[in-house]
Amino acid sequence: MKYTFNKHLIDTFNVWKQEFLHIFREPGVLIIFFAATLLYPILYGVIYNNEVLKNIPVAVVDLSHSSLSREYVRALDATPELNISNKCHSLEEAKALFYQHKVHGIVLIPEEFGDNITKGRQARVLGYFDMSSFLYYKTVMTAVSMVSKELGAQIQYSNLVNSGLTEQQAKMAVTPLPYEGKPLFNSGGGFASFLLPGVFILILYQTLMLGINMLAGVDWEDNRIRRLIPVYQQRLGTLGIVFGKGLCYFTLYAVFSFFVLGFVPNFFNLPHIGNSLDLMLFMIPFLLSTIFLAMTLSLFMRNMESAFLLLLFSTMPLLFLAGASWPQTNIPEFWKFVSYLFPSTHGIQGYIRINTMAANLNEVSKEYFILWLETGIYFLTACWVYRRLLRKVDKN
Repeated sequence: MKYTFNKHLIDTFNVWKQEFLHIFREPGVLIIFFAATLLYPILYGVIYNNEVLKNIPVAVVDLSHSSLSREYVRALDATPELNISNKCHSLEEAKALFYQHKVHGIVLIPEEFGDNITKGRQARVLGYFDMSSFLYYKTVMTAVSMVSKELGAQIQYSNLVNSGLTEQQAKMAVTPLPYEGKPLFNSGGGFASFLLPGVFILILYQTLMLGINMLAGVDWEDNRIRRLIPVYQQRLGTLGIVFGKGLCYFTLYAVFSFFVLGFVPNFFNLPHIGNSLDLMLFMIPFLLSTIFLAMTLSLFMRNMESAFLLLLFSTMPLLFLAGASWPQTNIPEFWKFVSYLFPSTHGIQGYIRINTMAANLNEVSKEYFILWLETGIYFLTACWVYRRLLRKVDKN
């Protein structure tokens, strides 16, 4: 009995070693496993390192030429988000700059702006914002709205004081309910802090899925079925083969996960306040469920191109379904159910809560349990497809 158990361990280790050699023999798989997994997180970090948009060039058309309009323009230029790069004499002149992409917004101050405020009437400011990028639109619109609100409050305060109210009474009338916002977990409102944690998990998921399926696709193309099923399969059996191959991928991606989820966030100063032990324990079922799902699908990928195209085009849908860029509560029930089939969904949700919100393992128990459930289910499906292949090999 002891001898048989030791032989199984040796044969499982041989499967592990053979799969490692298989990876290093395929240049395309090496690019996916090493180059894509290690370089993509750094590339995303470099691109989004600024976090927020600042000094966006904006054109102003001041038709009022009043002291109040000049004060409004100075207030706009003083915001960190905007830079009044052009002061135009007409809307057409500003439009020309906009269409040449020299400015990303236009602020038009009508001719009656100063007179309306002086006479106690409501004044208007017109804004035209660049919708080619939602961040341009959001940033410019928010800055213009805040300046308009603050200047309006100052004018209202001055008018109330001039009418005979005390400064305290005027302050209470202008702001009866003071508001102070304090964003949680992303105090700077940075785009990278919001998006990249989910993207990092998705990079690990997609490269692992893609690499495993490309390996199988190459073997099917070259009719190298003995790469899929080792020559000692009769002695080792299905469980040993699946476990040996899975252990190879897990070993590799345990190291990659430390780099992607540990080193990269620290290097780019992204939110990284979770407990490292909780994160390590959470990543175990995420990696295992992804590996066994990939191994299940790999025996249906009869060429490398099919694996590449099928998995590559699933990247964006999986990011949306995970609830990282759109609230999961607003996702239709059918698509929410579909999202539960992929380990990336609960992997992203759990990682964001642990890494960015300092949740512990108990607080992500739902995601943790589902990932272990998926690990068990996909391990059984991987064993099933490999068992079918074993029978096919035995018949031949």
